Formats: sequence, C-alpha cells, structure tokens
Amino acid sequence: MKLSLLRSFLTTRLFILFFNAIYSQAEQKEYIYSNVANIRADAGTDYDKIDELYCGDEITVLEKTETISQINRYNAPWLRIEYTKEGQTHRGYIWKGNMSFQQLRRGETKFVFGIESYNNEKYHYHGKVKAVKDREIISSHSFITSSNLGHVHARIVDNPHMENVNNVVQLTFDREACGEIGEDFYYAWDGEKLKYITSTY
Repeated sequence: MKLSLLRSFLTTRLFILFFNAIYSQAEQKEYIYSNVANIRADAGTDYDKIDELYCGDEITVLEKTETISQINRYNAPWLRIEYTKEGQTHRGYIWKGNMSFQQLRRGETKFVFGIESYNNEKYHYHGKVKAVKDREIISSHSFITSSNLGHVHARIVDNPHMENVNNVVQLTFDREACGEIGEDFYYAWDGEKLKYITSTY
C-alpha cells in the first residue's frame, strides 16, 4: 500500500515538472485528444460547463493553472485556453488529459494520442492514437505504456518504403531513470487505417 502511494505521489510530481516545462512558453497550440472535451468556466470539474470541443479541434494554451484533477486515475492540470468556434473567439478552461501530447498532421488528417486511464495495480497507462479528419475519428489503436510520462514525443516518417503505406507514426515514451530504455510504438498509415507495426522497449 505504501509503495503504491509513493508511486502515485512521484508520478504526480513528475507530471507537474513536465507540464511546467511545456507551458513555460506562452500561447502553445494543441489538438483535442478526447472524443468530446468539456470546456469549464474555471479550473475544475465543479465549475459550469460552458462549451465542448471535439477530437482534432485546435486550441491555444494561455496558461497552466495550479489546479490538478484525477480522472480515471490519471492526474493532470487544468489549462486556461482560447479557441475559435463558428468565427468567434472564446476562452475557458480544459483538463490537460483531454489534450493530445503533440500536434501531428499530414494534409487534412490529424494524428492525436493521449491517455485513457491509469492502472494502479500494474503501474501502467492505457492510451490511444487516433487519425482524425474533419472531427471524424477515421481510425484508432490502443497502446499500454509503463512510462511515467516524463518525456513524451512523436514524429511522422514519410515515404517509409513499405508497400501500401503512406506514413509511419512513431510514439516515444522516454523514461526518467538514467540508463533505462524508453518505449516506442510504430503504426502504419495507409490513408484510411492505422495499423500496429511493432513496439520496442
């Protein structure tokens, strides 16, 4: 029990350090990861829902707040954001867990990836990568990572010299401990469907 609490505490602290590093630069643009994301009047689930955004929508992060919420056993801060909807500029607050870790795009297709939940017993995260076009999720694939999410990044490899494959999406979850090898997940994109290729640990 004590070990589980310690892991949870350390993971939360790493989240704070990670998000502080990300939002040290003002007005960072991001994509929505969740299928539907609620926009609140202030930072926290107790505040009124004032709007909703959809997977693939783009927002601008104005500020990372000090408020952290745990949803599906996943800890993340609240962000003050700005976005455009139907030609009008709006502001509100969104839980960081609704956001993609990184912006990836080829043509009209956006690739988003994020966390669905955390398993306290096995100490790993369940996540998904999604291909989105015009707010429609064309394809998705699940993954499991035991990374502490201290450093997450991704890239798209063009012209991978694979039959019937346009691009390869690579997700990388680095580990904080010195000398530990991170996790990489590779997905082939043929223009219609994401297909799992392999993963390395």
